[in-house]
Amino acid sequence: EYRGHTRTFAGASPSWTSWTPVGQECGTTYQNRKLTAVEIRLVNAPVKCHVRYRVHRKTEGWNGWVYDGATAGSTSGTIAGKRRIEAIEIVIE
Repeated sequence: EYRGHTRTFAGASPSWTSWTPVGQECGTTYQNRKLTAVEIRLVNAPVKCHVRYRVHRKTEGWNGWVYDGATAGSTSGTIAGKRRIEAIEIVIE
């Protein structure tokens, strides 16, 4: 499952979405919000299974890899923290 951190382009009211089951949309539609961070975790997976993921952010490129529910992207209110996610790479190990 996964959740996203969204922010309006005006910068007001950043917030996390609820945890969303695989296969369902995460985020908002028609609300002029951008995705700035994501968290992904495996549910009911074998103990040795892990999820590794990273995000590509506007003007920054690919960020470093994170694992198992950690935040990829940024939730800060700085200019860099407001950059939208343009792509996500996910690996199940």
